[in-house]
Parts: sequence; structure tokens; C-alpha cells
Amino acid sequence: MSEKKLDLRKIEIVVIVVFLLGFLMWAVPKCSSTKSKLNENAEKETIADSVKTDSLKSVSKPDSTINISAAKPDSVQLPAAAKSILYVTINNLKLRTGPSLDSAVVAQLRLFEEVYFMNEVTDFKQELSLGYEVANEPWVKVRTQKGREGWVFGAGVNYYKQKRPGVLE
Repeated sequence: MSEKKLDLRKIEIVVIVVFLLGFLMWAVPKCSSTKSKLNENAEKETIADSVKTDSLKSVSKPDSTINISAAKPDSVQLPAAAKSILYVTINNLKLRTGPSLDSAVVAQLRLFEEVYFMNEVTDFKQELSLGYEVANEPWVKVRTQKGREGWVFGAGVNYYKQKRPGVLE
């Protein structure tokens, strides 16, 4: 009877060792492929971060605007989805040809309409009364879904889809 117990123990140990070896043969290639993917992603993020750092350097323009986009190297191309989407927070927000109230109106934007941020803001702020509140914001260059480009008052757009409080209807 003791010989059967010894034989069963040996068989159990062999089964456990075979199971562990099989698991290791499966797990090691998985881990190394995941590690190589993580290294590739880390390299891409490092390159993208360096491009973002370079692009945030301000260049002053004579028309008193700041362009916060710099030429990106051909090797790093950001996808179209990387464009910043802003939402109109004031109904009938006026899209103008220049960053001032004296500029011609190109279009009126509806509440919650999506526009694309064109990486340009004025280096000055303007104080405007919105009705129940006074906002002191810069002008922002945007492009509409229909492709029209122009300037809007910064208080009229936001990264979040919410109506601006304090605006007269």
C-alpha cells in the first residue's frame, strides 16, 4: 500500500511540473510581446510629448495674436481626431473675420454647435458684457463644421457642452 502512495505522489508531482512548464511556455511569449508593444507606445508618446512641448512655444504676430502651433516633423503626424473640439456656449454667437467687435460677421453659431480650435488666441483680453455677467476673455480662432474660419469671443466657447450662465437671451 505504501508503494501505491509513493507512485501517486510521483505522478502528482510530474503532472504539476508539466502543468507549470506548459504555463511558462505560454506566458513568456505573451509577456514579451506585451512588453514590446508597451515600449513602442512609450516611444510614440515621448515623440508626441516633445512635439507638443515644441508646439506650445508662442510666436507673437503683428496682428496681436499668438500662434501656439509650430511646424510638426513629417515623421510624427497627429490623427484628425486630435483636433480640439469646442462647443458654442452662447446662442447666436457671432463668428467674425477678425478678433474685434468691429470686424465683419461671417456667421452666427447655434448653441452647442461643434467648432474646431485653430490653435490661435489673441494675446489680449477684452471685457464684454454678456447681460448678467461681464466676461474678460481673449478672442479664439475657430473653424466651423462647414469649413468657415473666423474669430469668436472666448467666453462663447468651451471644451464642455454647457450653456454659459449669465447671458441675456
